[in-house]
Amino acid sequence: MAAGIRQRAGLDSAGRGFAYNIKASIDPITVRHEAEIYLDIARALGLPTDNCWANVPPDPAALVKVHEVLRAKDATDKPLIMVHPGGGVNAGMTMIQKRWPPERFAALADRVADALDGQIALIGVGSDQSAIAAVKQAPPSFRD
Repeated sequence: MAAGIRQRAGLDSAGRGFAYNIKASIDPITVRHEAEIYLDIARALGLPTDNCWANVPPDPAALVKVHEVLRAKDATDKPLIMVHPGGGVNAGMTMIQKRWPPERFAALADRVADALDGQIALIGVGSDQSAIAAVKQAPPSFRD
């Protein structure tokens, strides 16, 4: 290529990896974790990926804040089912239509909470507030 980069590695999905000379193909039918898909690039480069996993440790200040919020909400020692109904907003792209319907989130969260005798925590960032509100307001018929 004109930039003089000898090895250009990346994901090749539906022909979008045309500029790569080392391609990690994606099978759109096979459901896999996003981290595993991106590790395919390392594998295509011949790099070992044993004992690699996605790990994003929370900031210590965020943990303190979570504990404060849980205390303020009178959370119990029951299992906490974390539900993030937002998403679809990323740097360079917004695709709200990728969000799962709020009534399905509500129904699933209720079923999991019942099965585990747990409590539900709806989480997200500022751009997720409408999705969180929609889950809270989901019709009771979806919660049976």
